[in-house]
Amino acid sequence: MGIAAASILGMLMASAWLSNGNPYGYSETDIVDTFVFEVREEDGAEHATPPPGEQADDTVRALVELQGGLLTVQPASGGSASVAPLGAPSCIGQASDLRWHGAFEARWTPHKSETSTIFAFPADFEIVQPTDETAEMEPIKLGGTELAAYSPRYTDCHALETYFFGVRDGRAFPVSIRMEDGRALAGIGRLPGQKPIAESDELVITGGFAAGMETVPVYAFRYEPEDRTLTLTRTEQRKLTELGD
Repeated sequence: MGIAAASILGMLMASAWLSNGNPYGYSETDIVDTFVFEVREEDGAEHATPPPGEQADDTVRALVELQGGLLTVQPASGGSASVAPLGAPSCIGQASDLRWHGAFEARWTPHKSETSTIFAFPADFEIVQPTDETAEMEPIKLGGTELAAYSPRYTDCHALETYFFGVRDGRAFPVSIRMEDGRALAGIGRLPGQKPIAESDELVITGGFAAGMETVPVYAFRYEPEDRTLTLTRTEQRKLTELGD
């Protein structure tokens, strides 16, 4: 099984949208701050041969130990993923950094049960990291639920694409993000260098920025366990100089 089609609205396609008249109707701030993923899986996807200069790779790219099991990010079963040096320095990394792309999924392995796939990332998903060491996801305790934050890139020009997963009663699941206008997102863009912070019963996330912005949005989300959703409760605008490390 592989991911055959996906629509990604986010920083990675911002320039393409703006040059085509922004057909989706999102503002530049929306593009910086949020990501919308629509994924359709189909059977029968062929395992592609990596292009010259790339190597096939099936290793676990990120993990975190949570209550009751292990959460991992790795190439999809039956899919294709490859790795190669980034090749040139840019705001997403150094020339010697490694770039993975292809079909990836999140898997949950309970301590006393079989592994299961809980989430399929968008088609041709991209990971950029300084080395080939397995990255550690960020564990977050929010109320009675354990969350994990995962960013496939360690740095970015404007915002780090970030996903959230939860575990409760020994079962893991993806956590969606509900914005003020009702949009349910699979991920959100956060300011590089600013980790999500649990404050009381809320999760605080600092949004990304773009040229010309004098402030960045700081979001506060409340976790809704019944819906497995982080729901936006308020947004503040802060100057970069007001943010801590």
